[in-house]
Amino acid sequence: GVPGVVPFRRARPMARAPVPGRRVPKGALRSVPYVAVVNRDGLRHPRILVIRLRRLGDILLSTPVLRCVRAAFPDALLHVLVTRGFEEPLRGNPHVDAVVPLARGLRAWRRFRGACRVRPYDVVIDLQGSPRSAWCVLASGAPVRAGWRKRRPRDVLYTHRAAYRGDDGYPAQAFQRVPAALGIPPSFDLRLDLAVSPEDRNAVAACRTLAGFGGARPLVAPSVVARDPSKRWPAANYAEIARRIVARFGARIALTYGPGERGQAREVADRAGLGEAVHLFGDTTLARIAALYGSCALWVGNDGAPKHAATAAGCSVVMVAGSHCPRKPPLPDLAAEEWVRPAARSRGVADVEIAPVWDAVVRALDRPDAPGKAPGRRIVRKV
Repeated sequence: GVPGVVPFRRARPMARAPVPGRRVPKGALRSVPYVAVVNRDGLRHPRILVIRLRRLGDILLSTPVLRCVRAAFPDALLHVLVTRGFEEPLRGNPHVDAVVPLARGLRAWRRFRGACRVRPYDVVIDLQGSPRSAWCVLASGAPVRAGWRKRRPRDVLYTHRAAYRGDDGYPAQAFQRVPAALGIPPSFDLRLDLAVSPEDRNAVAACRTLAGFGGARPLVAPSVVARDPSKRWPAANYAEIARRIVARFGARIALTYGPGERGQAREVADRAGLGEAVHLFGDTTLARIAALYGSCALWVGNDGAPKHAATAAGCSVVMVAGSHCPRKPPLPDLAAEEWVRPAARSRGVADVEIAPVWDAVVRALDRPDAPGKAPGRRIVRKV
């Protein structure tokens, strides 16, 4: 067999809880939720591994799943496996005992497999559903493995499966179906957890003072950058929105960006021509970006990790999205958001016109509670 893989044999369903290192027969636990097995047989301290390898935004969207798992197993050892370089969204997360960074390459996978042989996991929850995450599931040696049913050969790796649909609504809600296959109750609390320390807030306050962004004038933080060109609204459109915001509301503009994205933000600033009313804020941590968003009256930008950081910070959001945006509206108990997307499914983000985005911005900034963090209703608007 393949090294590190738990072998399968046909047998009758198990009547006892799984323990590390036990060989689990094929199909043994598929009819019995894992929570029921644990509650019945007293395995109160399971070692649980959640896999969400990459994309900062998707890792943030996975934090409600971590809360659900921790609520179901308060005394469990909960680890999260991510690709090295994507640990930042989980730093300081109170529900996670450790973040396991995995480097790329076969050698790193072998080291991970060796560590799992020494201290194997009881449960693996694969939120990624990719070929690479499937290899990590194999390396874990866990007897209970939950993942997506994608009608792929790798589906046989999972003892518990959740139906996967590409256009599946808000990802933070859809991700919860994987642990639900184990009997872990889903939660309607879809808040995203991103730890922001007092040091992060103090650093952002110092930057705001240095940029002259104090006083009662509202601060708006457009995120005009995107690694994927299909998710990027044209720079000229963002420049026009920035000019209108400054002219009507007297606001200041903080253009945020990540590593390697300063050029995109600079292009919008140059096109807007607003001088000292615009400041570039980047080359920093995701937590400090979230601290900045928490002090803003509005965030407006493309779909991506900055948008989810703004949601975690409780900032009002206007997101410009293409056909990749989920068609189902999210639940209404998060920060006030409007999603502006093209009416035709085949159209991209570049087809969204300026007028509906500006209307959404005006509605957000005209609300009496706009500078604060009061909850509101999330809307998906088609144009």
